[in-house]
Amino acid sequence: KGTQALIRAASIDPDELDWDWLEEALSLIKPNASTIKEMKGLLLPFIQEPALGDSAGAVLSEVSAKAVIKAFKAEAEKYPVLDEGSYKAIIESVKASTGERGKGLFLPIRLALTGADEGIELANVLRLLGKKRVLDRLKKFEG
Repeated sequence: KGTQALIRAASIDPDELDWDWLEEALSLIKPNASTIKEMKGLLLPFIQEPALGDSAGAVLSEVSAKAVIKAFKAEAEKYPVLDEGSYKAIIESVKASTGERGKGLFLPIRLALTGADEGIELANVLRLLGKKRVLDRLKKFEG
């Protein structure tokens, strides 16, 4: 019942859904949301291209953000699958190559992938988007 309401609220065509993927996505999103509206907000970046606000655009235009995104993309390309293990290795490599940590490291990646400054764990973002969409989204912001 809640899933059907979410699908309607997100204007998703149920005939075009991969239900196994949706079940996984909802299980990962649910701990971060307490209402269907919040779940919709967290789910939409995985279904459609994220819309970037002015503040996200400003962050992503910074030289340091472009360097992080470029390094993250280059490392992600080396892995056949993007999952928690590859995510940790990619992050460690990007930290070492850029010197960025904390918000300077994670925010550009999250914004480029989801358009939001908060949400589910980035390892899960990679898993839900899949390698091709991760690389496609990062490519737009690597400078």
